[in-house]
Amino acid sequence: MCGKVIIAATEPEVARIRMLRDRGRQNGVRCALLGPGPLQEREPHAQGLAALLVQDAGIVDYRAALLHMAARAEEQGVTGRDEGTGSEDSCYHESSDAGYA
Repeated sequence: MCGKVIIAATEPEVARIRMLRDRGRQNGVRCALLGPGPLQEREPHAQGLAALLVQDAGIVDYRAALLHMAARAEEQGVTGRDEGTGSEDSCYHESSDAGYA
């Protein structure tokens, strides 16, 4: 995972990202507060008083994740309803007219 950085530009924002860091840690999320120097090393074009680095954040392919979850649900006997046509058939399968590249 690549992680995400939340930048604080003002003192009130620094207080907020400290609270976010604390909440994240309470919930088992790997996160760390960065000062201006470490922030510049990680993100050379970013400026701020501080930043919250969330190591467990990353880029998600939501379509692939949804298709995977739908397949798992179908394995358990769950079916979907296509609200567009009223069909009781499963709406989780990919089709040529789905509009995805």
